[in-house]
Amino acid sequence: MGHLGVRRLCSIVALFLSVSLLFAEEKRAALIIGNGAYTEIPKLNNPVNDAHDIAVVLKSLGFEVIERTDVDLEDMEQSLKSFKKLLPGLDVALFFYSGHGVQIQGENYLLPVGERFSSESTVRSRAVSVGQVLDIIRDAQVPTALIFLDACRDNPFTGWTRGGLRGLSVVKAPPKIETMISYATEPGETANDGSSRNSFFTSALLKSIQNPSYEIADLMRQVRADVMQATNGEQRPRIDIGLSKPFYFNLAHETVHPSIMSTEDKNSKPLQQVESQSESENNATYIQPKSQQSIVQNSPQSIPKGYFGLGSTKDEVIRAMGTPRGISVYASLGKETWSYSYSTIDFDRRGRVVGWDDVAKVLHLR
Repeated sequence: MGHLGVRRLCSIVALFLSVSLLFAEEKRAALIIGNGAYTEIPKLNNPVNDAHDIAVVLKSLGFEVIERTDVDLEDMEQSLKSFKKLLPGLDVALFFYSGHGVQIQGENYLLPVGERFSSESTVRSRAVSVGQVLDIIRDAQVPTALIFLDACRDNPFTGWTRGGLRGLSVVKAPPKIETMISYATEPGETANDGSSRNSFFTSALLKSIQNPSYEIADLMRQVRADVMQATNGEQRPRIDIGLSKPFYFNLAHETVHPSIMSTEDKNSKPLQQVESQSESENNATYIQPKSQQSIVQNSPQSIPKGYFGLGSTKDEVIRAMGTPRGISVYASLGKETWSYSYSTIDFDRRGRVVGWDDVAKVLHLR
């Protein structure tokens, strides 16, 4: 290993150790729900993507994550029960919801799929209230709750006028708990589902949540600014912060090692560049993208140059990806995660690849 390789390895080891200590000091978990496959009310295109992409990022940031998509009432309630079991002893509990949500007389309700909502009373009995989520966190004595509600879509019940169903209302935080509650738009207004992979609100959150310099107040100000810019001011997120201490999603905010972002290796390739392969190489049995369940039949050494797969070492990943640019490194529960944009690579204790999630389509997988 050359001088540059030794520097990279030392930097990564130092960051691994310092971030491991930080994770050990703060225990955090998240429940992520994305509902879009409605049948009795208008379908939404982005919530499943929103939920999945947020879950991937939160895992890389040290959260234990429960991710559920297109769930009916029974599954939503079961998800809350599972979340409740995780909460005792935690420092931070996070709840993220993307999907239809309505308010009835000042109470916000999150709508499961597969239900027929014929009246306000059926919403009360067949939907989950935000207050219920907060009560679960409070009763578990978790000191900090972070709530993200990307749920202010257009009123799906066009014939209803009683109870003020347009958008969501401001949530009153329960006593004895510190909260940050964010809404995709101002109370009583509606938010755009977006025409790309994610909603405007979730897209802005994903853009900045991993920035190690952003304390949560800075992060949410940036999210609000980005959403307003993207919608020409038509959608204005609401942020209510009741925290007495700073909170950082990226616990490496004090342990950034600039050498990991070094670009001094002039022979490195851009992230998107992949070297061409011979016909014989392409016909071999390698790991294919998104196939973490596959078992490698070839030895790691047989993976073509410019690619990596299950079992590859960190040096092989660096050679495949080029010198890391904008990489973040996190450690949790005996696993190390490298994050490029929204894509992640997981390593075991021996420093070999055990899985990945290529959300940003930048990894060279084989």
